[in-house]
Amino acid sequence: MAVGGFYQKEIFKKMATSKSTVFMSGEVYWAKVLGNPRPNYNGDAREWSFEFEPDEHGIAKLKQHKLTDRLKDKYEDQGRGKFIVLRRTEFSKDGNPNTPIRIYDGEGNEWDKTKLLGNKTKVDVKLDIRDYGPGKKKGVYPVAIRVKELVPYQSSEFGGMDREATEEVEVTEKPPKRKDTFKQDFDLDDDVPFD
Repeated sequence: MAVGGFYQKEIFKKMATSKSTVFMSGEVYWAKVLGNPRPNYNGDAREWSFEFEPDEHGIAKLKQHKLTDRLKDKYEDQGRGKFIVLRRTEFSKDGNPNTPIRIYDGEGNEWDKTKLLGNKTKVDVKLDIRDYGPGKKKGVYPVAIRVKELVPYQSSEFGGMDREATEEVEVTEKPPKRKDTFKQDFDLDDDVPFD
């Protein structure tokens, strides 16, 4: 009976984890998918990542797989739609290295890695959705990206300043700097001999 129980557990374990492959169209933002993986938000691992804004068909597929809770809408005031953050870690949970996200052009050729993907680049994505069983959160893993319409990434030293120009910034009066108070506290115009 114990042997039969062992096999039943193994069969249940295999049944509990299922994988679906899903294709969606949409736009990418903040794509860090080329080259070496970059530090994650917590700084405790490295990953390839991007924000993906699916079209209406993609949102329907996320609903079908009960993943709409993953959609974020924190940029709606900037004219963006709902998006999902997709990540691929440098290493799997068992410590083996993961392969980078594959990227192709519209004709199926490997992407030129010198062409960075800027915000609003139109793409198709291939995702693996893994269901780990009752009570466990599904995994959504990017496998490949096909670039349909590139918006070239342009680096700017003044990107933050450009963003500020479109935002309302409240200006408050700052307290005087330390050196200003130092000058007030000590009259430097005294005739003090330094002989």
